[in-house]
Amino acid sequence: MDVLSFGRFFFQNHRKYLKSRSADQLKAKSSPPKTSSQELDECEPWVTSIVNDQEFVNYPCGIIAQSIFNDSFALQIRSPQAKDFSNRIEVDSRAETIAWAVDVDSGKFVNLNPEEISDQDLQNQALLNMWILQRFPPVRCEQVVISDSKPFVPAKIATRNVTFQGAVERQVLITDCTDYVGTNGGPTCNFERDGLPFACNGDYQEVHDKDWGIENGHFIVWMRVAGLPSFDKLWGKIDRKIEAGSTVRVHYVSNFPVKPFRGRKAFVLSTATVLGGRNDALGIAYLAVGSACLIFGVVFLWHHVAYPRPLGDVSRLWVKPKYRDP
Repeated sequence: MDVLSFGRFFFQNHRKYLKSRSADQLKAKSSPPKTSSQELDECEPWVTSIVNDQEFVNYPCGIIAQSIFNDSFALQIRSPQAKDFSNRIEVDSRAETIAWAVDVDSGKFVNLNPEEISDQDLQNQALLNMWILQRFPPVRCEQVVISDSKPFVPAKIATRNVTFQGAVERQVLITDCTDYVGTNGGPTCNFERDGLPFACNGDYQEVHDKDWGIENGHFIVWMRVAGLPSFDKLWGKIDRKIEAGSTVRVHYVSNFPVKPFRGRKAFVLSTATVLGGRNDALGIAYLAVGSACLIFGVVFLWHHVAYPRPLGDVSRLWVKPKYRDP
């Protein structure tokens, strides 16, 4: 089973960074604030955004969510016997596959229905900046045929301007999807590519994701902050065997900037076993501790052989005798 991971030199352990999140907002607990940022002080400095000259509370808020890794990848494999690369390899990126079970099953991440009528008789997507829906929509348009003549060009989710009528009239830019929770047959979305409307057919196919929005596996993995500046985060798993000598081609679109903070990012392929994946730091720690134990063991053995302690010799116990008064 091959594991894909990413990420190098990003200081998620900075105190201000790791505190910039709202647990109640992620849980959709007691209807998170939509028109006021006073209850989301913990998300400073990224609480609200200006969209179409209007201020919206970000959903989700906080700089952990804002800085989420957003590069796009596609993989192809050519076996030793084949002459050309095959079509795109399926990579399992479901939340239950790549995220910790305690994060998936404990209700820490629960989507807020964008189409639910909320304050001021308006839908949630009319009151909040639900930017996460553009990053992780309920339906994706995935390119399945990639070749030299058909390079990797991801299709993006489209957006549209909608005027909502409620207690007040509000025109907002929303993700072009409907029926998020599947009450009318399932979610549907429109797409665009290179800034133009795009029909998801031919070399592309629609993929319905149960884990959309903040319940997406990539989002949950990113929100569990790393303790060290150099870290790997699981991106997906390949549930198929890859023959020895095969060639893996990685197509990518770089969206996550690292040059401003002199960072690095890498794409790692690792083979997982019953003992887990490759971890150099843990192996070095085991070798260091084992070597120290071996050295001290040899020193103590030499001391015991060179200066043996006779049985019954209480002079080396370093115990001060106690005397009683007669």
